[in-house]
Amino acid sequence: WEWEVRWRRNLFVWEEVLRDSLMELLTPIQLANAVDEWRCHYTNGEKFSVSSLYKYLSGRIIPPISWDPELVKELGFLWESLAPSKVIVFSWQLLLQRLPTRVNLAKRGIVEHGSNSFCVFCPMDLESESHLFGWCAFASSLWSKVFRWIGWDVAVPREPLEIFRRFSVGMGGGKRLKGLLAVWHVVVWAIWKVRNDLIFNAQVPVLEDVLHDIMFTSWKWLVDKKMGSVCSLYEW
Repeated sequence: WEWEVRWRRNLFVWEEVLRDSLMELLTPIQLANAVDEWRCHYTNGEKFSVSSLYKYLSGRIIPPISWDPELVKELGFLWESLAPSKVIVFSWQLLLQRLPTRVNLAKRGIVEHGSNSFCVFCPMDLESESHLFGWCAFASSLWSKVFRWIGWDVAVPREPLEIFRRFSVGMGGGKRLKGLLAVWHVVVWAIWKVRNDLIFNAQVPVLEDVLHDIMFTSWKWLVDKKMGSVCSLYEW
């Protein structure tokens, strides 16, 4: 490729210096018969994309995570639910222990360690995902009521991941799995909502009211998704 620049008039002497500088800039440039695109040095000259930038930054900023293959498989069940996307993302953060609980906020230096890290429902224990959604007396009582509503006469697991497995693993597929996962999503979402209401609005939750909200919301998700012939709220 060679540049052939033509001028409409003869150049003055001082303009010839500018011309030479321009040609020095243009000479290395090679034009191609293609659409212009951004290329990045950190991807060895490959085409720029948001995903390539994300992977590059993740490798430099976010510490590597060792993923348990079994956990990755189980997390796939999350997307089988009828829950809204924001609830599914929230549940994903819960199982990966990435929620802004008081323990996690203290680790990041956002709140002070000590009394600010304790659970709002039972102030004798630290508020971690494991405690808030499993071991907490409020959460444990709520899960027991949900299990009885579903018709499960079994002990309620304590760890959030084990509770999730109870609703997903071995439950087949289709409407049954979607319905059970919808209930699980609603319960963890409800626990987080009443937790926030207690912290920010000083609203003390009533267990029976929370259970009724869970029943209604899970039923409404099924209706909104038009899952065939859905039973009435009373039957649900």
